Amino acid sequence: MTNDASGPTLHPSFGHPGSCFVYRPKAVNAKEPDADAPAIPIMVPETAIYMLFAHRQWRAGMLLADAIYTHAFDLEDKCVLELGAGTGLPSLTAAICAKARKVVVTDYEDETIIATLRANARYTKEINHDMAPLQVAGHTWGSRMDDVLDLLPPTHSHFDVVVLADCVWERFSHDILLRSIKDLLSRSKDARIYMVAGLHTGRSTLVHFFRHALAIGLCLVPVPPADVWPTCPQETTALPGSEHIMELEVGGTWDEHETPYLTGQRRPFLLHRGSPDQEDEPIQVRNHWLTVSCMAWAATEATP
Repeated sequence: MTNDASGPTLHPSFGHPGSCFVYRPKAVNAKEPDADAPAIPIMVPETAIYMLFAHRQWRAGMLLADAIYTHAFDLEDKCVLELGAGTGLPSLTAAICAKARKVVVTDYEDETIIATLRANARYTKEINHDMAPLQVAGHTWGSRMDDVLDLLPPTHSHFDVVVLADCVWERFSHDILLRSIKDLLSRSKDARIYMVAGLHTGRSTLVHFFRHALAIGLCLVPVPPADVWPTCPQETTALPGSEHIMELEVGGTWDEHETPYLTGQRRPFLLHRGSPDQEDEPIQVRNHWLTVSCMAWAATEATP
């Protein structure tokens, strides 16, 4: 793969509003799914509110689904919440593959987005009968937390795990997203946030989110399990825990029908990565990289 601005362009998303496709998750170190991978039918919402970024299937969501399918994250017997779900691909994968106790998949309270999420859940259930309980709900970040908590089973007062795929686009939304996480995620030492985010909206935007997450009492911890992911020497920066953020190269071409795969290349996560006259790398380069991170509550002295 070419990693300069003149190299091939990899689009960070897949599909068009209203389009349908079938996704088969794969191991994170594989280029193609194996024969036993479940089929997950996906329809992309036709919402006209493009600033919500729900009108495409983002490749970060595909990698998050692959990681869940690989059991890279411990979701067994956990209550899992996806925020800003778009098509809901990671949640659907969790319900099929992860032996979760319950999965709640949410996005902004837009009629078209929620209807599409429900349709994706229904179609997936029709061909994958052995699924964990899954519920779709509208949730505007930072508001009406009790409505989401009411969807939990009687055994739980809060969610064990929150999953996020490309949810940190805009800085103005970081505080309300973190407000939802703060109120909906359990305060136990085992509670986790698993996040995959592309760099296509800028490295500084992602750093801004992490700084605000640390400010509300979260901390960055190693992404388990280490033997699933590519390795590389890490560098400590002014952002505590940044050595745990994985920056992984994604393979593919401009052809949006080619699902993303990890090339096996990994580089340290840096706060700045650009030429002397540029704050960041060109978009053509940034599109080839996704970040994977894991967060926990610092006050609980959580361990990976």
